[in-house]
Amino acid sequence: MFHIIEIAQLDFDDTTFSMSYPLTSATVAASVATVGVINPILVSGCACQGKYQIVAGFRRANIARDIGIPALPAQIYQVDPENPLAAFSVALCENAAHRVFNHVEKALILHKLSEIFHCPADELVQTFLPLLGLAPNEKVLAIYRQIAEFEDEHKPYLAAHDLPLSLLELLTALAPEDRRAAFKLVSALNINLNKLRELLTFAEEIALRDGCAMRDVLASAEIGAIIAHEKFSAPQKIEAIRDWLRKQRFPRLTALEQEYAAVLKRLKPPKGVQLTTDKSFEDETMSATFRFSTPEQLAVTAEHLAQLAGQPELNTLLRLIQEGK
Repeated sequence: MFHIIEIAQLDFDDTTFSMSYPLTSATVAASVATVGVINPILVSGCACQGKYQIVAGFRRANIARDIGIPALPAQIYQVDPENPLAAFSVALCENAAHRVFNHVEKALILHKLSEIFHCPADELVQTFLPLLGLAPNEKVLAIYRQIAEFEDEHKPYLAAHDLPLSLLELLTALAPEDRRAAFKLVSALNINLNKLRELLTFAEEIALRDGCAMRDVLASAEIGAIIAHEKFSAPQKIEAIRDWLRKQRFPRLTALEQEYAAVLKRLKPPKGVQLTTDKSFEDETMSATFRFSTPEQLAVTAEHLAQLAGQPELNTLLRLIQEGK
């Protein structure tokens, strides 16, 4: 049986059963503003005992209040004080039936199940993780428990973006201040897991070497300038940050690479001939690769290679390789 309950009779301060984040939603707000609240909310209690406790429909009720709707339909569901978990399960199933929870909501739900309703870990894993569309294992549970403790400033982005679980796991492993710095990269550049892991590894190694925090490395003016660069695309910014971090991490190696590239350009190998060496300069040799389809082409290439042997730039390249070895 449905009732029409005045907004003023609802207890918006009691968020025991709330599992919506954020409470605002442009889509729901547009719907409520156009046709009102069609699906009844679920409440507990009665008017004679004070305000009604909202069990399900927190977002609809909150939006109705914000746009000035004075009353809305509701179904009375009395919460058993001895078993409030049953009511939370009802609210969870009611929500899960018509929408997909975002990362913040999943973390919030699991946090409440654990801390408010004292649900044991094995029940969280076996029963509630699958209900939330998550794999039933303890590692996943641990990740979402960490997300529940994330700083509030990160939650809007997490709610709006379906980040892969592996990236979330990487973020949960960081200290709060380091995570704040990493989130700036994620939110500004839409960076993927492998790229983020590479950048954080460079930053961590630099921090360990220099006796500072990872966040100090990531907060450098150089990285800030790259992110703010108006003409760079996101992939270009990521690559520029990677190059800068790598240069800070391996200053000698990157200097050798730059000098090697400049000398190789001056050497001007013949067309169709590629001169290469180990990227990390761990091998003291060089390779020359080329293709030919006639004996005459081979003879011409061999003559050009013989001419290269007398160039001073070749000796410089070999010296640089020796220095980097």
